[in-house]
Amino acid sequence: MSKVRPSGPGLLPRGYSEIQDPLTTDEYLHDELGALFIMRCYFASYASANCTLWEKGMDAAVLVFGQSKGPRIAWLCLKVVRTMRTSRRSIFQFCNPFCTCCKNRLTRNEAHLMACIRAIRCGESGKLHLSAILVCEGYKDTSFIESLHLLTRELDQT
Repeated sequence: MSKVRPSGPGLLPRGYSEIQDPLTTDEYLHDELGALFIMRCYFASYASANCTLWEKGMDAAVLVFGQSKGPRIAWLCLKVVRTMRTSRRSIFQFCNPFCTCCKNRLTRNEAHLMACIRAIRCGESGKLHLSAILVCEGYKDTSFIESLHLLTRELDQT
């Protein structure tokens, strides 16, 4: 299984994961950004054995999506992260969800992940499969795509 590693000031050796071409979160909807925040909390928890940011992700899910939908969306975000992790060989770079400088930016890995969600919402099957292959590093993982569909379906109902 691959590991995830946070990026952002003070979290990695200098220059390791600096964002070369700043990608921003400006184009994404509120619910998509909520899901990204939750997944970033999970990424951080996988990156460090003593990190309990997954709890913050669960709390954020309830705040953003409500008491009835929040726990299910948090679980579906975890399902996306877990299926993605099984198909990757290298580290998934992500931004620190709590860093004021980084939280509105995307790493290339995050941009491909978010492109999957957006492609499902726009009905762009070709773009979904291309982005999924980029996220999964060439491994065609149907369980990853299925988990994305479940998450997106739930986001569409909020």
